[in-house]
Amino acid sequence: MSEGPWSSLNLGLHVGDEAAAVQENRRRWLEALGRPAQSVLWLRQAHGAEVAVAGGAHGRPEAPPEADAAVTADAGVTLAVLVADCAPVYLVDPEARVAALAHAGWRGTAARIAARAAGVMAGRFGARPERMRAWIGPHIRECCYEVDAPVIDRFREAFGAAADAFLRPARPGHARLSLAGAIRRALAEAGVPPAHVGESPECTGCRLDLFYSHRKEGGRTGRMAAALWLR
Repeated sequence: MSEGPWSSLNLGLHVGDEAAAVQENRRRWLEALGRPAQSVLWLRQAHGAEVAVAGGAHGRPEAPPEADAAVTADAGVTLAVLVADCAPVYLVDPEARVAALAHAGWRGTAARIAARAAGVMAGRFGARPERMRAWIGPHIRECCYEVDAPVIDRFREAFGAAADAFLRPARPGHARLSLAGAIRRALAEAGVPPAHVGESPECTGCRLDLFYSHRKEGGRTGRMAAALWLR
C-alpha cells in the first residue's frame, strides 16, 4: 500500500510513511504468514544488546520493549524485527523448543547481540549451543558496506585480531565490513557450530529491486520485517 520512497510493502511505522498504509501492509503480511496480529512481539530497536523474553510464564509486555533481540518458548508468540541493511538473525534449538530473533546492525553485531540471544536461550530455557541452528537473513554485504575508523576500532576492541577476518581494507581509514562474518564469529565463540549457521547470499544494497536499503537510499526508505515462531 505504501508509495514513494516507502513503496511497496513497508512495515515500519517510524520512517515517515502513512500509518494507515503501514497497518494495512502489516495486516497483509501477517495474513500471508498465517499469524494473528496479537501474536506479534514488536521491539523498540535501539541498535543495542538488550534481549527481551516473551510468552509463557514471562508474559507479554503491554508495549514493545526496548531491545534488539527476543526469545520465546511459546508457540503463541511471533517474534519480529525490522531491517533495511541490518541483518536479521534467526536462532532455534529444536529439542528445547526455544527460538530467538535478533536485529544486528554494526553496533549490535559488535556487541554480539545474536550470541547474547543464544545465551538467554541457554540460561533461561535449557537450550544448548551445540544443538542450535542459525540463519542470517538478507543484509548489506561487504560489497556495499564501507565503514570508517571509529567502526573499525569498535570491532577491533570487541574481537581483537579475529576482526581481520571480516574487515577487508578499503581506501585509507576505511574497511569493507562483513556483518555475517562477525556474526558467525560471535556465534562460534558462544558454542554454536559453524556448520549450523547459514546465510542468505543477497545484498540489500545491490538488490534495491527486492529490498529496502537505508544506506543506498539515503535513509529515506521503508523497512522489511523478519518473523520467527515455533510450530
